[in-house]
Amino acid sequence: MTKKLQSAEVLDDVLATLHEMLEDDATREDVLRFAALNPAFRGDILAFVAEWVASEGSDLGDEDPTGERTARNHHSILERFWAPVQSQASDPFDAMDSDDIDRIAANCRIDTGILRKLCRCLIDVGTIPGQLLVWLADELRSSPSALHAFLDGVPAAAGADYFAPQGRTAPGKVSFEAAVKSSTLDLSQKRFWFPDMAA
Repeated sequence: MTKKLQSAEVLDDVLATLHEMLEDDATREDVLRFAALNPAFRGDILAFVAEWVASEGSDLGDEDPTGERTARNHHSILERFWAPVQSQASDPFDAMDSDDIDRIAANCRIDTGILRKLCRCLIDVGTIPGQLLVWLADELRSSPSALHAFLDGVPAAAGADYFAPQGRTAPGKVSFEAAVKSSTLDLSQKRFWFPDMAA
């Protein structure tokens, strides 16, 4: 069996599970937690949810094969479903002190350098493993969706950025893999996140 067929079968299983969750009234937090646990299919999961939620605002149905009726209120329903997530972008790291940073980094199997980059939104959230998002949310007593919304925000500038010779610059985001490679983690710890990482 080819990798493409295997991936399609896994996606079918993921969407079947998601379908059951939605029928059992899954919340947006449930959906984002599920997407975080299945990062390879995140786009498919969110697209499926969009279709599912939009269908609640439709008067289309199997009994209308001619398509005379039309979808209605899709956008407002989607906005109601996702709006609380978008409004939860407050800083979950705000109340942390240096002891908290050390403890959380150790519990989440990263170093303090990576955690400090996360605190400043310097890591591309799309590259962060779902397991790390779930662990961090638990440590911060937050939800994966609220944490995701914060990490997806604008990177915070350091004091040195304001006084750079070329003038003020906006910091860019790095991938989680690049952050791990440049971290103080030892090779076995780096390979926890990226098994194929070279010595």
